[in-house]
Amino acid sequence: MKATYFIARRLRLNSDNTQRLSTSVIIAISGIALSVMVMLLSIAIVSGFKKQIKDKVAGFESQVSILASHAYSDSVSEPATDFLTLDAELKSIIDDSELFKSYSLSIKQPAILKTENDFEGIVLYGIESDSPTAKFVRANLTGNNGIEYLFDGNKIVISSQMANSLKLNCGDKVYAYFFIDGTVRARRFEVSDIYNTNFSDYDKVYAFVPLHVLQRLHSISAGQASQIDLECFNADKIDDSALGLQQRMMLSAYTGKLSGTYRITTVNDNAMMYLNWLELLDTNVVVILILMSLVAGFTLISSLFIIILERVSTIGLLKAMGASDKQVRHIFTAIGWRLVLRGMIIGNAVALLIVMVQYVWHIIPLDPSAYYLSYVPVRLNLFAAIILNVGVFVVSWSMLLIPVRIISKISPAKSLRYE
Repeated sequence: MKATYFIARRLRLNSDNTQRLSTSVIIAISGIALSVMVMLLSIAIVSGFKKQIKDKVAGFESQVSILASHAYSDSVSEPATDFLTLDAELKSIIDDSELFKSYSLSIKQPAILKTENDFEGIVLYGIESDSPTAKFVRANLTGNNGIEYLFDGNKIVISSQMANSLKLNCGDKVYAYFFIDGTVRARRFEVSDIYNTNFSDYDKVYAFVPLHVLQRLHSISAGQASQIDLECFNADKIDDSALGLQQRMMLSAYTGKLSGTYRITTVNDNAMMYLNWLELLDTNVVVILILMSLVAGFTLISSLFIIILERVSTIGLLKAMGASDKQVRHIFTAIGWRLVLRGMIIGNAVALLIVMVQYVWHIIPLDPSAYYLSYVPVRLNLFAAIILNVGVFVVSWSMLLIPVRIISKISPAKSLRYE
């Protein structure tokens, strides 16, 4: 067996009388490299796209929320009429579950923003300064004031879409009108800053204000709100975390420690339309992986056929010297492995370079109105990359078994006269 690998390593893959690789070898390596590169980029782009969209959705819709049983939940239908209190028992349940790394109070209140010449229906999102939502808003600000300025008085952060529609800039004053208990209430706000997430479905609806402003509007205490927003330790187990919290709350209610009725929602429930859309992207990736695997396999098969035909005389000589069909097959299988490994190394290197460049400089743009992002996001999943490379190697090795079978049909006597 060692002799066959020695011959395979010494067997030249160059064109006759040149130092350049033969055309068949270049095609084989290029086909494998291109396939590996496309597959890795597909996985990186889809993974990055899904993560970016999920992060944006989770910024507006908290990962897990606790609401009063009849509290406002639909962002546009009706205002909140019931509020919950974050009391000691509820805090204890959340802390003891060890499922959430933070929690904060919030209120979502429908309102109308009105300027001298125009008005816009929105939802005011009252948040605390250290909440995950505040961090999300801070990361998407376009102005210079910062999120901290929001919590200094009656300030409001609006989206660039609202700002363009109402012709507002930072520092401008705007009135917000609320319909509460059958009456109209008005509050005057100063535009603290402007945010832009490129997620138009949410940007056109949400504006952010300090939580205490809406608490005063409803005449409730500092520990009360329409919902409690929870951030999970494991963002991949949101439903499991919500279920665990629900079981603990039911047990506490059953023992009489927890009073009142609550319901729990998750971002997977509130943003199901977007998340289901993201799941459809996995189907596209599977199709790409299958097509690229077939391209790599057929390219390898055709190239190895050419390599075998170019070396028919060498095969005949080896057989004449006593080499068995199995040994000759091992030689050309080893040659195929060399081509596969070279192609995989080149494909991985190019894909990694493109991912790094795109991750740092965002050179490939997207239309935000169609994709909710201004650039192509990438996220390198090391485990997926390893599985992909192993899969490509296994598929390529299986494909190598097809062309080497013709070696057994080559006659030494005829092959030595073959030109």
